[in-house]
Amino acid sequence: RVVRLLYNQPRCQGCHREHKLGMLVIDFSLVDTEQKTMAVISKQLRYTLTVAVIIITALIGFVYLMVTRPLAHFVRIIRAINGGDLSRRVNLSREDEIGELAASFDGMVQRINARTQELELSEERFRGIFEEGPVGIVLANPDHKIVAANNVLCGLLGYSEQELVGQNIIDLTYEEDSLADVDMNVVMTGSGRFVEIQGTGEESSFSEEDLQ
Repeated sequence: RVVRLLYNQPRCQGCHREHKLGMLVIDFSLVDTEQKTMAVISKQLRYTLTVAVIIITALIGFVYLMVTRPLAHFVRIIRAINGGDLSRRVNLSREDEIGELAASFDGMVQRINARTQELELSEERFRGIFEEGPVGIVLANPDHKIVAANNVLCGLLGYSEQELVGQNIIDLTYEEDSLADVDMNVVMTGSGRFVEIQGTGEESSFSEEDLQ
């Protein structure tokens, strides 16, 4: 509702002395305006929600493509390598942090694979020497306990490998040596000249008289 006073114009005051002629009251209906306003607001809200849904969906898809799926692939490769398959690689051709991580990981696995192959080849060569070599070979742990012996050594000592495993390697000497008070090692030339003389007390120290 609009209310407005009606004033007498100066040119009309000769006939009409009243300064205020009356009041003008105008009523407006705002129902249509309110409906149109609500329709515009509702349309704007629907548009905003639609744009928000599209943006959120795009972000989820981006995260899945750029982060979640590569990391899931990464985890599958790690599990395969952990299972012993060193031939697997991540192979992500990307220039971001995930790509750098994948390249570093592939390089590390490549070096491990190469080192593993070298160790397997070295082990195969050693096993060939150990099993087929012409000399006696014994493997012992830091406590001097025998863990393996080849056939040549078993033949020299007159024991089977099962009998030797677990024994102290220092105890594997022939009877004359194990019963001697002093262990002497003498190296001489063909003309009888000494090259080296070494004496070791087996049970206790010895004097110069004992040596003579």
